[in-house]
Amino acid sequence: MKLQDYRAASRPSMLRIFVLLLSFLLPFAARAANEPADVVNTLHAALLDAMLHGDTLGCSGRLQRLEPVIASTFDLPFIAQHILKRRWESMTPAQREQFTATLKDLTVVTYATNFSHNSGVQFSTKESRALSKERYQVRAMLTPAHDDKVALDYFLQQSDGRWRVINVIADGVSDLALRSTQYDKVYTQSGFEGLMAKLREQIKSNRAPCNAG
Repeated sequence: MKLQDYRAASRPSMLRIFVLLLSFLLPFAARAANEPADVVNTLHAALLDAMLHGDTLGCSGRLQRLEPVIASTFDLPFIAQHILKRRWESMTPAQREQFTATLKDLTVVTYATNFSHNSGVQFSTKESRALSKERYQVRAMLTPAHDDKVALDYFLQQSDGRWRVINVIADGVSDLALRSTQYDKVYTQSGFEGLMAKLREQIKSNRAPCNAG
């Protein structure tokens, strides 16, 4: 649907002001994100900031800005263990640490690549509900400027006294389940070292368009 001229002209400036305010509050929000929705909103604010300043920051700048937010938003040790749940017990502590660190690098690079330029993307948080005392679901919406909306369901749990994301379901597709299936297949065929090589190859591939921008 074609937007009116006024809305089309005013949206970038309004987005810029909105993200500027979120960027100013981001360090404080990261420390004060005591509610599940706060955690999700902090992530969205960081992604909007990366897009708004994407051209100026470049690849390394976006990675640097997003890395601490990703690390504090996602419960990466939990995610790593549940992705390789069939293999985890047989892995050495060094292998577990290596896989978790590589998974973090891949997550950061993927976000930095996909949210690299100001393309008019908008996020909105819809509702939150408790699944148990330790688990929460936050429903959100990603609205691209020229594409279909994407329903996002964030699942969070308490970790070290704060809420962290343990899974994201985008339009009904579970990131945790998808990675678990894909990575287990590679592990079965090529073992741990084969999986690590595959992940490093994916990181390199994801960085290619990021570096070009």
